[in-house]
Amino acid sequence: MADFSTKQKNADSTLQLTVGKVYFDRTKKKIVYMITFPQVETWVMQDSFVYKVQKGKLVSKEKSGNIVSFSIFNLAANGTLSDYGLKSGGYKVGKVEKEKGLTLTRWVPHAKLASKFGEVVLATEQKRLTGVVLYNPSKELVSRQFFRKYQNFSGLEFPLQVTQFTYTKKGQNLTVTTYKNVVVNALSEDAIYNFVVPGY
Repeated sequence: MADFSTKQKNADSTLQLTVGKVYFDRTKKKIVYMITFPQVETWVMQDSFVYKVQKGKLVSKEKSGNIVSFSIFNLAANGTLSDYGLKSGGYKVGKVEKEKGLTLTRWVPHAKLASKFGEVVLATEQKRLTGVVLYNPSKELVSRQFFRKYQNFSGLEFPLQVTQFTYTKKGQNLTVTTYKNVVVNALSEDAIYNFVVPGY
């Protein structure tokens, strides 16, 4: 469980701020966002879908792929954040370089995945993931992420700031997410961890 805020600047110069709490259930592979701003609503990510609930009613359901498996919460909880889950996700190490105190590792998808996924470059410092660069199969830059301000919470290494740049035909989008008040095994929040999406 953690408090979070996300500041987003889109390619069209529009700005967006989202504030709330986030809860991750490792056993159920489920993420629940309790949003308080800009409007009160609940986002539930589970079973490759994102559900949005407002005033007790389901307002949207979208396919999300492996968003939970590759979330920062799941990777940190399973101790696989340092390799971004790529080792068990169908990738193999291609080239490793050292640069300014960083280890840069280029990961390439196995042949059966190469038509859908591109290379990924990870930057690590003292075994902590500090950067991720994603490419599509055509070797075009898709996104860059930077992980900062790591702290240890009951043995769990977690970055309190994540900055992401995503690139589209319309231009660059910037998202900065900050976390605070991180609690591991927040047993008093069972009602939220067990949140049931209306109609499911």
